Amino acid sequence: MRRWFIPLIIFSTLSVMHCGQDQDAQKSGENGPTSNMDNALPNYMTPKIVEREIDVDALPATIKDFHGIEYVLIRPGEFSMGSETGDLDESPVHTVQFKYPYYIGKYEVTQKQWTSIMGENPSIFKGDNLPVETVSWDNIQSFVRKINKFEKGNLYRLPTEEEWEYAALAGTVDGGVSQLNRIAWHEGNSREKSHRVGQKAPNAWGIYDMFGNVWEWCHNAYAPYPGSDMVMEDGFRVINGGQATNNIVKDSRVLFRVFRGGSWMVPSTLIRPANREKRNADYAFDNVGFRLMKKVN
Repeated sequence: MRRWFIPLIIFSTLSVMHCGQDQDAQKSGENGPTSNMDNALPNYMTPKIVEREIDVDALPATIKDFHGIEYVLIRPGEFSMGSETGDLDESPVHTVQFKYPYYIGKYEVTQKQWTSIMGENPSIFKGDNLPVETVSWDNIQSFVRKINKFEKGNLYRLPTEEEWEYAALAGTVDGGVSQLNRIAWHEGNSREKSHRVGQKAPNAWGIYDMFGNVWEWCHNAYAPYPGSDMVMEDGFRVINGGQATNNIVKDSRVLFRVFRGGSWMVPSTLIRPANREKRNADYAFDNVGFRLMKKVN
């Protein structure tokens, strides 16, 4: 029987604003991974960690919430995050270690699931089992607040980039992109539209559509990795006295958020596990959606 000590997080409050409000990031604060490069937590809290013992083997491999969203258990472990052969913001490669298990959406959130919680459907391509799209990072925070209120806890949020990439790789070198047509809808096979979730093959951990179909928003604010040679331009990082620290951007007006995985309109050459895209938190387009992360409670 394998047991892990799981960090419980007690947060000290920091006042951080995003376009006047970044309260969702504060409310969804979560213990983050550790890194050999001292990666900061992907939120705006200073945690005091209290460990508790949990039997990971006793956790169910898959679960489903009241809204029909299914999740796959991601076990503790470590992986090499980033790439030295991609864009500058993908380097340097660094080891990230997870000391906690978590659940990640088995599929991208569908339009039916979104509508059941939000009461409306912003998507351009309509269909109950199509991924919801044309949703901004800000829109998703409203969704997260509602599902957490319904579930009577603070268990759900977007995955961090670290959590997303770890789940996307699923213990492999490339996450399966060497056989991209088997696992992903992209520019070359999508017929210029999104597709029902779960039609392509899953990855090695049983998660579908981690690549292609729609880009997936992550919790993190965009910033270079620690130790990167990348210099960010004004407007991408510092406005009105904002500051960047490790993998966190704090800013009084603008925060760029990250989405991952590529989409139905992206060339296959751009779909890779380490690829990072950034947009304003209010950006919405018909090839951008998301999946949820659920904490182990």
